[in-house]
Amino acid sequence: MCVRHVPVFSALDEAGFLAVHKLVRHRDVGKQTLLFQEGEPFTDLIIVRGGHLVLVKHGPDDEEVVTERIGVGGVYGSEKLFTDQQVPLHDVSGIAEIPSAFCLIRLDHFRDLMANDERIALTLLSELNARLAECHRRLYAAGIKDAVKRIAYYLAGEPGISEGKLIEKSQEAIGQALFLTKETVNRKLKQMEDEGILSIEGKKKIRIRNYKHLMAIAHGSAN
Repeated sequence: MCVRHVPVFSALDEAGFLAVHKLVRHRDVGKQTLLFQEGEPFTDLIIVRGGHLVLVKHGPDDEEVVTERIGVGGVYGSEKLFTDQQVPLHDVSGIAEIPSAFCLIRLDHFRDLMANDERIALTLLSELNARLAECHRRLYAAGIKDAVKRIAYYLAGEPGISEGKLIEKSQEAIGQALFLTKETVNRKLKQMEDEGILSIEGKKKIRIRNYKHLMAIAHGSAN
């Protein structure tokens, strides 16, 4: 059951799991598959079962900007459940850059389920609250002028941050979140690695090595 591996549904009891699971349809796709386009009707809640879902926004000059990469266990579209629009629209495009697997739940079916089970509605509201907190973290971090402090503040706000914590984020994703170039992120992370604050483990993993120093930089108390 892909629903069991989704953090947003982790608080549900067995009856809640089964109720959601009955609504699930599976879809497996190959690399570079366009799942939906910006402006199209939103019809399905999407859970990432394997691979990832890349969300892309088009700018005024038709420039593509990656706004988020949703990994296994992540959910796309939960905020659409609480709009007053009967059929909302996608405000981004969704692409599977690598072979990926998804669980789909029709929007109208899920809304009916929430109307009959307030526990599921409350669980989704908690997930939306966490996303809002993440947006606030990004906005505050983006306002910090010093690039190292900006990155440190962003990393320090990761859920469950601690000594030895492995953060699975690419340098490109960090740059997009903080309005920094990939080159700047790479250079500043290497600086932090030289100082023993963290270690870069491959292209998409960062491990915290000195939690106290990271927090000191993030909150402006480092020498």
